[in-house]
Amino acid sequence: MAYNWERRRKRRQSPLDGLDRVIGRLVNPLQRSPEQQAEMSDVQSQVMDAISSLNVNQRIVVVLFYLNALNIKEIAVILECPVGTVKSRLHYGRENLRRKLEAKQQTFTEMACAFA
Repeated sequence: MAYNWERRRKRRQSPLDGLDRVIGRLVNPLQRSPEQQAEMSDVQSQVMDAISSLNVNQRIVVVLFYLNALNIKEIAVILECPVGTVKSRLHYGRENLRRKLEAKQQTFTEMACAFA
């Protein structure tokens, strides 16, 4: 059972599992240098742009889960839909966010290489 649990846990993890920590740092910034503040502001705007580009159903679930720290059952009650639907929307929202943020990172890297 432990092997199955570990395999399922690894499957559920995605590169965006740390997104809640990043957003927490963006929402409650500590004292930082101006360079760090500018970089964090840029990251925040990229994340918010990516979130706003999601379709409405995915955006609502991502915002409620990560920014409002609600669990899946609470979101299901709020949206009056099954828990499975919330899980599905959250999964596809994470995947779309990951793709959009990776594309922006790749574009940024290509631009940096062009100026170097």
